[in-house]
Amino acid sequence: RQPHSEETLRLSLPAPELELGTPPRLCYPLVIFLTRKDNRDPHPDET
Repeated sequence: RQPHSEETLRLSLPAPELELGTPPRLCYPLVIFLTRKDNRDPHPDET
């Protein structure tokens, strides 16, 4: 595998904001966790 360049992505919700209500819900927001396998120190904006 070849390393890729760093890229900043900004995600946002379209207006109007979602009205999720109280649980249990029919829909839940998607949450994504990005993890690293290397042992390097994270960049200051990744903390």
